[in-house]
Amino acid sequence: TYRIKAGTTRRSYTMERNFADLEQIMRFTGCEIDKMSPQVSANAIVTGAFSIMGQDMVLTDDELSGATYEDPAMTAPTVSFRGVLKEGGVESVAITELSLNLENNLGPCFVIGSQVTQQPSLGVSNASGQITAYFNSTSLLEKFLNDTETSLEVSFTDVAGNLITLILPRIVITAAPPDVKGDGPITLAIPFQALLDTTTQTNIIVERKAAA
Repeated sequence: TYRIKAGTTRRSYTMERNFADLEQIMRFTGCEIDKMSPQVSANAIVTGAFSIMGQDMVLTDDELSGATYEDPAMTAPTVSFRGVLKEGGVESVAITELSLNLENNLGPCFVIGSQVTQQPSLGVSNASGQITAYFNSTSLLEKFLNDTETSLEVSFTDVAGNLITLILPRIVITAAPPDVKGDGPITLAIPFQALLDTTTQTNIIVERKAAA
């Protein structure tokens, strides 16, 4: 099992976009991952987006020396019905949607006399999101009213048996208004804020376990 978590060590990368028909490469240097936004909906493909902030970009017709350019992966996408979601350590069958936003709050640092930004400033790691759940229990509503902390864990297995798990070890619910729309099921739109967990020393953990 491979585990990564939000921490304090900074890592930057060089990324390239290769426009083969023009024989031109856009090379971005000093790139850092600023935001991660996974989206999980019932009976749907799990999606997500990443925001990247770089320091500089140049046009070139030469690939980086020693770099390896692999063909795009042909693996099947992960779908939510192969997943398990736990709230407070207990598997939930009421949650229909999960959205998460992890932000490092990077900011460009431009200076007079240069087109290139200095190393971006780094803010506080902020993980927040929202779950939508059927209102078939008052458990989540009571945790909001009583300011009771809980946790979220969502795991997905692809068709090859690879497992990915997102863990928010400590969250607080910031609202829980019932949503009544006609004669359909009543749902709760529940925003949450992840907090620093003193045991794991992070607010979010991502685990990957390869198929046996």
